[in-house]
Amino acid sequence: MFQAGEEGCFGALALIEAGVLDGVAAIVGGHVGSVAGELEPGQAGFLHGPLMAASDRFMGAFVGTGGHGSEPHRAPDPVSALAEYIMALNAFRARELDQTRPAVVSVCAVHAGEALNVIPPRAEFGGTARSVHREVRAVLAERIGAIARGIAALHGLQAEFQWIQGYPPTVNHPDASRLAAEAAREVLGPERVVELTRPSMGAEDFAYYLERIPGCYWLLDTRAPGRGIDHPNHSPWFDLEEDLLWALAAVNLAAAEGLALHFK
Repeated sequence: MFQAGEEGCFGALALIEAGVLDGVAAIVGGHVGSVAGELEPGQAGFLHGPLMAASDRFMGAFVGTGGHGSEPHRAPDPVSALAEYIMALNAFRARELDQTRPAVVSVCAVHAGEALNVIPPRAEFGGTARSVHREVRAVLAERIGAIARGIAALHGLQAEFQWIQGYPPTVNHPDASRLAAEAAREVLGPERVVELTRPSMGAEDFAYYLERIPGCYWLLDTRAPGRGIDHPNHSPWFDLEEDLLWALAAVNLAAAEGLALHFK
């Protein structure tokens, strides 16, 4: 099937609503690029369970009154609060969460002020939170906002906060992923197929298909370092070795045949 809107636009949900899974017993798909550090160029990676993380976002602001930089005692400083918040999130990630369960919290966007001698009235932030387990996802959703509100109160500021729920974890059906891995070994040879040991903290809306029917999502490393094709996904210099794309189609076809027999 052809699906647009994968990158943050929930395209899978639109296709599901249109009936694309009606009568479908199982599904298989692959992802190209450099996604798993365990893979060498040309190798295929499979994980029998969670392969990718949930992808949630958050955004907000610390809001004060604004004032002159020479008189910080007269204007609560949202910039200092934002700096403290970023460091507090790092501490939260390291000290409050179960370190055996993967999670990522990254503040990726900040904006505050224009003039160099003015304490701005607000400092805005935004970021991403990644998790694999449902209970960790719930803790992230609650604590990231609570920490912002606590730091705002400490600095005499108001806090604005919004949690934006994104894609769920991409969780492979164990039988489907094993069948797909077997198909890949037949197509590519066993030396090019790797049983992955840890999930990627990236995310995919393919997860919505896997919530509804059994299936497997797998990774194909399409780098070619000798030709300068070695940049990670989402890099402005990202490229892929097109001569490897046949492997994606061939493995998907072989896997689909195996899944059709198993899940009929």
